[in-house]
Amino acid sequence: MLIIHIGMPKTGSSYLQSIAAKNRDELSNMGIIYPHGRNDYAALAGNISSGNGDVLKILSPKKDTTNLLSNELFFLDFEKTIAHIKNAIKSGIPVRLVMLTRDLLPLLCSMWQQTIKRGGLHNVDIDHYLEAHARTWLAMILRWIHWCSANNVPLKTLNYSKVKNELAQNFFKECVGLKNIGSLQFYDEQPVNRSLTRSEIVLQQIANEYFGKASSAQVSDVLVNQCPTVKADIIRPSTEVALRVHDYTRPLLNRINHYLPRTQQLAFDGENVMQLGRELSPDEPLIFSRSQLTALLSGLQKHDKSTSSQ
Repeated sequence: MLIIHIGMPKTGSSYLQSIAAKNRDELSNMGIIYPHGRNDYAALAGNISSGNGDVLKILSPKKDTTNLLSNELFFLDFEKTIAHIKNAIKSGIPVRLVMLTRDLLPLLCSMWQQTIKRGGLHNVDIDHYLEAHARTWLAMILRWIHWCSANNVPLKTLNYSKVKNELAQNFFKECVGLKNIGSLQFYDEQPVNRSLTRSEIVLQQIANEYFGKASSAQVSDVLVNQCPTVKADIIRPSTEVALRVHDYTRPLLNRINHYLPRTQQLAFDGENVMQLGRELSPDEPLIFSRSQLTALLSGLQKHDKSTSSQ
């Protein structure tokens, strides 16, 4: 059996990969093999990780074992992932997919921030991002659902917005299929790959403008990894845009929910982003703690040393 966790992005993948890597021996004792990937060091440290998905193209699991692979890039790289899945099925290996989804508005707000954080975005505000990408993300979810249905590949879905307070417990019990998860350690003491504060967002936008997306290694990555307990800010769109996006995505949301269990169906704003969040005002003073500034300077120091040695 091959269990493939395909993401989607911004649904706790790095956290789940960290839990799986830290519990590798215990999972093995329970009959689940979590193969080593090239990102193991990051997952074990509780840092941003892309899981062990790199081993999918070379993995040859025995038919009497259950292997767990996890990488949110599977969700994005549809054609390549499908090709690997078809090869596994041709080899006689049963495959089950796991897809974590998320209510639409918090997903879009988080993806906008992620595209600043690691994708180099600096000149698109959250309102324009929502209007440009809302249908795209929903269409990608529907594409996976349709493919699995058409090819008789079992697909287990969880809505991150509904289970995030006990994400790992739900994932390993409901998706991986472990009946007894009491012996697993869930390491809830600090977030993994947290979101950014308003000041961190603006700083990364400026860095992206002048240095490109590679600057994330010295800005957002070090802030997230070295200051994991800093409370992130929820940045929301304008009310006008939120209402407009709500109205024109409703038919597509309804189509997706037709395929999902009632308890895991998608809402527009089940995380109360519009109530709890704030609009971004780039001209407000930027506020950083001593620990944040220390992390930033250490990141710049490491970059300077690596550049000098080349």
